[in-house]
Amino acid sequence: MRASTLRIMVIILILLGMLFSLITLLAKQEPEAFCQPGGCESVLTSSYAFFLGIPLSIWGVLYYALLLAAFLTRRSRAYAVLLTLGLLISTYLTMIEFTVLHAICPYCLSSAVIILTLSLYHTASLYEKRMMSVKTV
Repeated sequence: MRASTLRIMVIILILLGMLFSLITLLAKQEPEAFCQPGGCESVLTSSYAFFLGIPLSIWGVLYYALLLAAFLTRRSRAYAVLLTLGLLISTYLTMIEFTVLHAICPYCLSSAVIILTLSLYHTASLYEKRMMSVKTV
C-alpha cells in the first residue's frame, strides 16, 4: 500500500476516534438517544467517567486533536508517546468496564480498538523502517 494511502487511513482513524469521543459527550447529555440500558449509560455516569472533574469524553477529544496534530506535523516522538499513553489509559478503562462496572460502552470500546490499531500500525512501520536501514548497511 502506498504511504499516502496509509497516511490518509491513519488520519481517518484519528478523526473516527474524535467522533466517538464527541458521541460519548452527547450520550452523557442524552443517554436514551445514544445508549442501550445497562451499556454506555452505566459507564458514562460512573465515577470512572471523570478525570480531574472533567468528563473523559472531553479528554478524549483533546487527546485525538493532539494525536492528529503530532501526526500531521510529523512529530514522531510526540505521536509515539501519545499512542503509548492512549493505549495504557484505554486498556485500563476497558478493564474497568469489564471487571468493575460490568457494562460496555460501544463507543468507548471502539475508541480503544482505534488506539490499538494505530499503535500496532505505528509499531509495524517502525519495525519496517528499522529493517530497511539494516538492509542498506
